[in-house]
Amino acid sequence: MTDANSTVGTLSCLSRLALIRITGADRLSFLQGQLTNDVFKLGDGLMCVGWCSPKGRLLCTPRLFQKGEAVGMITAASNVEYVVKRLKMYVLRSKVTVEIDPDFTVAGYVGRAPEALPEDALCFALTGGTPEACMAAAVPSSYGLAVVPKNTPLAAGLEPLWWAASAAAGSPWVFGESAERFTPHAVNLDLVDGVSFTKGCYTGQEIVSRIEHIGKTNRRTALFAAPKALEFAPGSDIAAADGTPTATVVYAAPRADRTLILAEVPADLALAGGNLETADGSLHRLPLPYGWTRSEKRTA
Repeated sequence: MTDANSTVGTLSCLSRLALIRITGADRLSFLQGQLTNDVFKLGDGLMCVGWCSPKGRLLCTPRLFQKGEAVGMITAASNVEYVVKRLKMYVLRSKVTVEIDPDFTVAGYVGRAPEALPEDALCFALTGGTPEACMAAAVPSSYGLAVVPKNTPLAAGLEPLWWAASAAAGSPWVFGESAERFTPHAVNLDLVDGVSFTKGCYTGQEIVSRIEHIGKTNRRTALFAAPKALEFAPGSDIAAADGTPTATVVYAAPRADRTLILAEVPADLALAGGNLETADGSLHRLPLPYGWTRSEKRTA
């Protein structure tokens, strides 16, 4: 893990993520009516949530945090303007302002958290992957996110390492390219404390609850590794050797000599384990740091 060890404690630019700021007296009640998790329980840490279309398909999978009189929403940069515009459509008479944060930006780190952070910065440790997955990704077992002023110096070129750590952790992110492709269950959002099944209504709640009450989902996300760099766009299909789609990419983290891939597959395949045979060769199956039921879950 030479490359990873040399970056320990370094803040990296995360260009694939962006920051939205929600302010106003009604900010929590507004978000409560939109997002999959119980926003009223938002404390001092990060909260993983989903925002669905009325059909129960994920538009994004933000991480929420509180900072003073505002709620921060870390989400994919690829559709952040669309997310802001669409959120504003639901504001109506609520006392809420939704905007791309003009003052702060999102950074990441792998390994030990940076010792010196800018004034007003926030730092959040995240649950890492299993030892086997971290070894395959050549990343430390811990990593995290930071929210820092926009003029903060950030290291360039380290972003692939952070996304490899995120993939090893099985942490679900939905991007603009994959918006409305996945249900919350399909990307394991329910297994990482990203869905509340006891809160009130929210956009898409009827579909999400229906899947939950059926007691099973047809699709789940599993972690795979390839011994070479492979470029997979979020939402793209992975083909089997005969050309038929066998999985859908949630996101991939390619590096010079390896790639970690979070892929949505049939639930029975996810639970059974085993490698994924594709047109690009065999993708090695790696364990996730949480189980397939919420009694076995571990926040990621």
